[in-house]
Amino acid sequence: MSPRPFLTVCMIVRDEAEDLPATLARLAEPVEELVVVDTGSRDATREIARAAGARVLDVPWRDDFAVARNAALDAATGRWCLMLDADEQVEPATWPALTAFLVAARHRLGRITVTSETREGRVHEAITRVCRNDGEARYRGRIHEQLVARGEVGETGLQCLHSGYADEALERKGKIERNLRLLRAALEDDPGDAYLRFQLGRTLWRGGEQREPALAELRAAVEGAPAGAVWGAGALRDLGYALRECGRLEEALALVREGLARHPGFTDLAFLEGLLHMDRGDAAAMQRAFEACLALGETRTFTSVDGVGSYRAHHNLGLFRELSGDLRRARVHYEAALAAAPDFAPSRERLRGLLARERPRQPLARTNGAGPPAP
Repeated sequence: MSPRPFLTVCMIVRDEAEDLPATLARLAEPVEELVVVDTGSRDATREIARAAGARVLDVPWRDDFAVARNAALDAATGRWCLMLDADEQVEPATWPALTAFLVAARHRLGRITVTSETREGRVHEAITRVCRNDGEARYRGRIHEQLVARGEVGETGLQCLHSGYADEALERKGKIERNLRLLRAALEDDPGDAYLRFQLGRTLWRGGEQREPALAELRAAVEGAPAGAVWGAGALRDLGYALRECGRLEEALALVREGLARHPGFTDLAFLEGLLHMDRGDAAAMQRAFEACLALGETRTFTSVDGVGSYRAHHNLGLFRELSGDLRRARVHYEAALAAAPDFAPSRERLRGLLARERPRQPLARTNGAGPPAP
C-alpha cells in the first residue's frame, strides 16, 4: 500500500484553459496530489489538468460553490488539503512557509494571503484555504463560501497572486452576473446574513449601474456586521468610498471617523479620511491623515489596498508639498513612494516634472490624489 500523500491541492474549474497552465506551473513541494473538480468545461481545461497529473472529476454545477469544493475535499487523500482557484498563482518563495505550518500541525485550519489585481490596485486578503483532511473541515455557503472547522485558524505564510478580479477577467467570465444571481438566491435562503449583503452591495457597485441599491446593501452590511467580524471593517470602508464617489463627503467622513474608532489599526480608513479632506479642501487635516497612514503602515489584519500605508500616502503628501511650493519635501515624498513601489507611475511622473529644470516649472494639474476608486 502506497503511503498517504502529504498535501493535496484541490481545485474547482470551468473553462479555465487560459489561466490554468500558469497556476499548475507554480505548484511545487510539498504538493503530492492534485484533485480537480470540473463543473462543465467546454474548452481544454480537463486535458490540461490531466496532463499535469491531476485526478479530474466531473461534478454537475448546482449553483453552489460549497457543493463543488466539498466534492474536491471528499476526493482528496492527502493528510492536508490546500484549495486554490485556477487563476491563483502561488509565490514560489512562500512554499517553505506552508511546509513548516503543516509539519508543525498546531492548527486544523490555515489562512493564505491572496493578492488580487483589481481596479482599486492590488488588494491583500487573508483567506482560510488550508485544512487537515480528517473529514471535519467543510465549506459552507452557496457563494463566498467559507471553510470551517473546530479550533483556531493559523497563518500559513503562503501567498498567491489572483488575476480574476481584474475588469477584463470579470467581463470575460461573466462573474458579476453570475455572482449577483447566486447572492440573491443565497439571501432568499438567509435574508438576515449581513456578510452576504456586504458581498451583494460591493458586487452591485462593481457592476456600476445600481448605485442606490448598492449603497443600501452596504449600509445594511455595516449595521448588521457581528462584533469582531473582520469583513465588517471592509464593508465600512467600501461604503465610505461609494459615498465619496457619489459626492456625499460629509456623510462619508462621519462614517470613516466612526470606523476608525472601531478599527483604529485599519490604514485604509485613515487613507480614505485623507482623500475626503483633500476633496473638502482641508489641507491640514489631509496632511495629518496621510501622515497617520505612514505611522500605521501596511496592514494584513484587514483586507487592504496595497500602498495605503506606504507609497500612496507618500505620493499624496508629495502632491500637498508641491502645491504648497515646498518642492524639496515634495521630492522626498515622491522618492520615498518610488523606493516602496518602483513601478508606481504617478510618483514617477511627478518626480520627473520636478527634475525637469531645463524647462519652466508647470503648475500642478488638478488631481484627486492616489486613492483607489470606490469598490
